[in-house]
This record gives sequence, structure tokens and C-alpha cells, in this order.
Amino acid sequence: MNKVAILLVLISAFFHAVRNYYTKKAYDKQVFLWLFVSFAVLLNFPIFLYYVYNLGLGPKVVITLGLISGVLNSLYLYFLSRAYDRGDLSHVYPIIRSAPPIILILAVIFLKEQVTLLGVIGILLVALGVYSINMKKISDFFDPLNSLITEKPTQFAIIAMFMVAFYSIVDKVNVSLSHPLIVGFLLNGFTILFFGIFVILNKEKKIIINEWVKNKKAILFNGILEFISYSLILFAFSMDNVSYVVGFRQISIFFGVLMGGHLLKEKHIALRLVASLVIFIGAFMIGIA
Repeated sequence: MNKVAILLVLISAFFHAVRNYYTKKAYDKQVFLWLFVSFAVLLNFPIFLYYVYNLGLGPKVVITLGLISGVLNSLYLYFLSRAYDRGDLSHVYPIIRSAPPIILILAVIFLKEQVTLLGVIGILLVALGVYSINMKKISDFFDPLNSLITEKPTQFAIIAMFMVAFYSIVDKVNVSLSHPLIVGFLLNGFTILFFGIFVILNKEKKIIINEWVKNKKAILFNGILEFISYSLILFAFSMDNVSYVVGFRQISIFFGVLMGGHLLKEKHIALRLVASLVIFIGAFMIGIA
């Protein structure tokens, strides 16, 4: 990979993990997510207008696909927040970032893409990593099966992972019809609309105000990170093979586990670090496959 592209992806991946770290620390995670994504959309709005003015929006289906993607992303934010309510960052985050195998399978089914042996090995490695990250110790080999039935954070994280896979496929189709920055703005724009309706209908006004007052700096910081991290990935796309960038981006899993262990003092970090490394290797293999 291009050295500059590697640096950009590393920074973007680190920013992504930081955003999830602050989300885990938030008082009301759903309100926090809605507020910082709204700020990121505000930052993106001038750029969106620039590209629409110069390139046009594209066919009408671009808006429809953006709407569908926004609904799926809203569901992702809901299940992400529920997973973080009771689950560790070092446990939930790697599971949610393990969507590449699901994306590859969906791409084969719906987009008729081809899967290689390297891709199959990558899928198996990610599956092994996700399974292992639910273990408390190596001897408890069947414990992850029990966690699927009894532990809500694991269940919510897996559902969130599927939501990522679904909206990624929709976005993949959409970027073939319009500019990525236009597609990204529509995704987040519809997300804050639908998720905002949910938050306003389900949260008291004082809860929303309280989250803003207590976490204003983190909300604004996360919004800026959201804006910058996606921009860095786009620059990386222009410098190197897109599949390499997407695969290498999963290094954020490793950053997330480190933050969970060192900053939040979560347990079982050694095993989770090994599992996250397996997930990263598998995701990278899927990317280059």
C-alpha cells in the first residue's frame, strides 16, 4: 500500500475508535449519537451543495437508496446504543466492525460478485475472531454459544453488524450512480431525520438538554472526527486500491480494544486483543480478495 494512504487510514481508523469510546462513555447514548451525527451533517452540508451544484445529484433513485440507507443506519445506531448500554467497548466494538464477511456474502448474492479462496479464508478468520471475543477464558470454549442466547450486548452488537452490512450494500450501489460525498451526506441526512424522530418521541426534553450540557465538547469533537475520518478515507481511496483501504481500515478494531482495556479498565483484554487481531487479518484478507 501507498505509505501516505496507510497513514491516512490509520488516522481515520483511530478516529473511528475514539468516536465509539466517547459513545460508550455518554450518559444517554442514543441522544449522544443523534447529536454528534447531526453536527457532522452540518459540517458536510456546504460540501454536499458544492458537489450537487457541479456534478448534479444523479438519477432519482439515488434519493430513494439514500432513504433506505438512512433507515438501516438509524437501526444500526439504535442497536449500537443498546449494545453499549450494558456491554464493554472491547467486546461490542470488534463485533460491530466485523461486517466485511456479511457484506461479501450479500455482494455475492445480490450483486453477483465473485468470491475467491482468500475471501473464504478471511470469512472463516473473522468468524473465529468474533466467536473468540465472546470467550472469558480459553477453556470456556462453548461460552460464546451461551452468550448468544443470554447476553443482550452480544445480541444487539450482532444485529448492529448486520445493519452495517445491509446499508453498505445499498451505499455500494448508490456510489455507482452518484459522487461518494453526495451519497454519504444523504445517508447521514436521512439518518438524523429518522433517528431524530425516534429520539424526540422517546426521550424527554430534559434528557436531550442534559446530554448536550454534560457532553457538549465530546459531541462537537465526535462530529468533527466523523467529518474528518470519512474525508481521510476518500483521500486514501484516491491514492490506493479501494479494497486495500477498506480491509486495512478494520485496524480500528485493535484500537477499540486497547481503549477499552487501558482507558475503561475492562476485563479479558488479552484474549480480546488476540481475537481482534484475528478479525483484522480476516477482514483485510476479504478486502484484498
